[in-house]
Amino acid sequence: MFLYTYFFWFLFGLLIYLFVFDHRVHPLIKIIDLFYRLALFISVDFNSTKFNRKYEKFLPVAKPNTKGVKSEKIQVEHDGLSITLYVYKPLNLSEKDSVPCMIYYHGGGFVMLHPSFLIEDHPCREICKRTNCVVVSVDYSLAPESKWPKQIDESYGAFKWVLESGHEVLKNVNPEKIYLSGSSAGSNLATLVTFKARENKLVSAIKALCVFYPWFCVHPLVESRKKNDWTYMLDSNFVDWAEKCTFGDMRDRAIKDPKVCPMLNDNFQDLPPVCIVSGSRDILKDEALLFKKKLKNENIPVNCKVFQNATHESLGLKWLRSTVAQFDFIEDFLKANDLIEK
Repeated sequence: MFLYTYFFWFLFGLLIYLFVFDHRVHPLIKIIDLFYRLALFISVDFNSTKFNRKYEKFLPVAKPNTKGVKSEKIQVEHDGLSITLYVYKPLNLSEKDSVPCMIYYHGGGFVMLHPSFLIEDHPCREICKRTNCVVVSVDYSLAPESKWPKQIDESYGAFKWVLESGHEVLKNVNPEKIYLSGSSAGSNLATLVTFKARENKLVSAIKALCVFYPWFCVHPLVESRKKNDWTYMLDSNFVDWAEKCTFGDMRDRAIKDPKVCPMLNDNFQDLPPVCIVSGSRDILKDEALLFKKKLKNENIPVNCKVFQNATHESLGLKWLRSTVAQFDFIEDFLKANDLIEK
């Protein structure tokens, strides 16, 4: 009898949490958030490979050919690095077609997730289908097994490989229409790759930069991080822990380095047009707005929108109707910059 009573109150409390408490947030986001916290809780001795295997039990892995898009996993070599890429192409492409290419860097705080997880696969597949472009998602090495700067080295290596070999190997890539994008920690990588390309006089090859719910390792903390110590899909405790996993004993020095935190760069000139997507319920919202301000100060074209009640990484949750507006915003930006047909 006691067990039945306990189960009843547990179920009652869960329903209140999902459908009454903070009702503006979709119940599915709350469920995913609970699973993610449970997976982190049981990962005492953290290992990114083992964690991803556990996470696969909670978050589905994408199928290769769905939604009119085919995907394949390939291994490439560049400057002594072996890099895993996931390549997405519209099913209706012929070998002679030459289309834009989006290079995408997934989120996960440099410590978790990979391109085949549905939450990271969906933005690639949706943009590929909507814009009729090739998408290359970079499966960079994760901490704590791989410490910084391996993540940025592989990310830049992937960009160089697409630029130099993408047209020949992937067939459909138009080398004159390459743009970078990333979600959360991947936004940091996409931005750092852009700065590094400028340093190496290759920034003209990057036609645009799209960052979704960007995490720029900003310290001291921005206001939205201070106010939201706990929120859905991401909180301050995870951010601090992920930074320690990634940078180890070098963390205090790393977060003051513009080669880690792009916001510390004192030169925002000569960058491509930028698209920024954020959410009002994202603890990193103010980092996105700070990035927008720095770009505008240098007269860099920037389109930025904070979507109401959107949580961190919600672009990857295909069940949410609100993501349609986010993809519309991205598509309009690409059309305005002649990266896709109007």
